Amino acid sequence: MQPIDNYLSLVMRMTSVSFRKEVDGFFLLKRPKSTPSQTSIPVQISFDTVLDTLNFEPFATEWLIAAVKKRQGNPYADRVSIGRATNCDIVLRAHFISKVQAHILCGPNGEYSLRVLSSASATLLNGRRIDPNLPCRLAVGDLIAFGSMTFEFVDAGRLHEVLTTEVLRRNSEKSQRPPSA
Repeated sequence: MQPIDNYLSLVMRMTSVSFRKEVDGFFLLKRPKSTPSQTSIPVQISFDTVLDTLNFEPFATEWLIAAVKKRQGNPYADRVSIGRATNCDIVLRAHFISKVQAHILCGPNGEYSLRVLSSASATLLNGRRIDPNLPCRLAVGDLIAFGSMTFEFVDAGRLHEVLTTEVLRRNSEKSQRPPSA
């Protein structure tokens, strides 16, 4: 996972066509949430001892992106592994992510699907829970949630569209700020 800064700079100086040629492929794009989500459920154990269960997204305010591609030296060319383990192709370092949470599979005709490996942590595709080991076809624009982290499955064209909108939003915010004294 990496910040979107490099991609934003490309969007600002390239047309959609040239961006798609330069940045070919598919990506998982995580947008920031408007407010960090944090759920706390206190459980009384005994006397004054309280066990506090936290389920929060550690990257709630950040834009992040990961290319859907194999890391050099990783086996199994037909799948991209996603999980907490450092040897996964896409590493999501959060306590609620399994060591190997899921695979993105590439079919012979270029179609993509998502196969969840662990049922310990819920994985949702467009809001519906995915059964482990049952591949679900992916399409551009699909939302994949691993615990509290949600990603959009995008191609280079959709990525350019989303980031162009973000560049315009940021420029609008800058122009609306009062001049500093």
